[in-house]
Amino acid sequence: MLRIEDQIAAALPEQTCLAPVMPVGTGVPLDVDLAIINYGNHAPYHAGALALAVDRPALAIFHDAEMRHYIYGMEHQHGVKLPLLAGASEVELRPDGFDLVDPASRPLLQSIAAMSCAAVVHGPHYLASVAEVCPGPVENIPLCFPDFGAPHPAPRADGPFRITIFGVITAHKQPDRLIHAVAALQDRFGRIEIHLAGAIEDRDRAAFSALAVQYELDVPIFHNYLSDADMSEVLIRSDVICCLRYPVTEGGSASLITAMYHARPLIVSDVASYSVVPSELVEKVSYGNDPKDLSDSIARILDDLPSADQRALQARDWARDNFSTAAYVDRLEGVIARALSFLPVAEACRALAPTVCYPDGNIMLPALETLGRSVDELYMSRAVRGEGV
Repeated sequence: MLRIEDQIAAALPEQTCLAPVMPVGTGVPLDVDLAIINYGNHAPYHAGALALAVDRPALAIFHDAEMRHYIYGMEHQHGVKLPLLAGASEVELRPDGFDLVDPASRPLLQSIAAMSCAAVVHGPHYLASVAEVCPGPVENIPLCFPDFGAPHPAPRADGPFRITIFGVITAHKQPDRLIHAVAALQDRFGRIEIHLAGAIEDRDRAAFSALAVQYELDVPIFHNYLSDADMSEVLIRSDVICCLRYPVTEGGSASLITAMYHARPLIVSDVASYSVVPSELVEKVSYGNDPKDLSDSIARILDDLPSADQRALQARDWARDNFSTAAYVDRLEGVIARALSFLPVAEACRALAPTVCYPDGNIMLPALETLGRSVDELYMSRAVRGEGV
């Protein structure tokens, strides 16, 4: 395990790990066959990733579909500028979830993917963008997240129903959509408490409070930053948990998995990694801002809480099977094997790349095209026959 944070983030304590952990600034040992680089949209935690990617072709694991914050931090905090791919992407933004990478972010994501020998994504919504340019195998593997043994849901107390959004509370998690939806239900179900559990900026707190007052609702209950134990306590006392996103910028969702582990009735946006959860286990609403289908989903849960609770228990069992470390490793091992098979091709291409460039660094396009055709013929013909590289 090689730490790649910047010096400030590296001051954080290490996680307990069975493998030896090497400090920041350590290069990949020469006896390592394949480097696996985790990328996320936060430069302090992944500052050393680009140096490793330049050093050798690696298996890239993309935890986020949006990489602009990472690249901005690398450029302005660390003085590292990522060269972008030549030419425009042919993958178009489509409303059906085929590819939801923001067009302004796609060149950054794809430039990193192009330096890799293989890649893993955590949702279907950015698979196409990565697969378009990564020269080796690319696979969508659901995010894994540890089950810390969340306690059983607390018995429902007398009083208003509780609906919770948790995590870092921003407009992306759609508290405003929830407020609109609850406003349409207050005549039918009476007072409903909206709980916003997690860090929130003052401007967002003020905006969500004002919107609730506008609709003659109680101001949301803001829990601010919570420890894991305190967050768990809020979740188990919730009648409904909402995992909504608009727009989607992450890969997989740790919030989704955490919510499912807590076995509470759950409403998710029917998009990206959220869409892979079976529809019979959770309520799914449209990807967007429509409050009507969210109101309908809340009403279905509150009208039949015993059935909703049963579905939530089934969802927890499904999550334990599909988001477990074992399930992740089983699929990752297959990608590693395929990446190792392709690695000699990637290394050969890197070695040959300078031969298709002019001294000033510009590309000799005919030479590059010839090299590409030769690689395709040599590698793809053997891959089709199952011979490996």
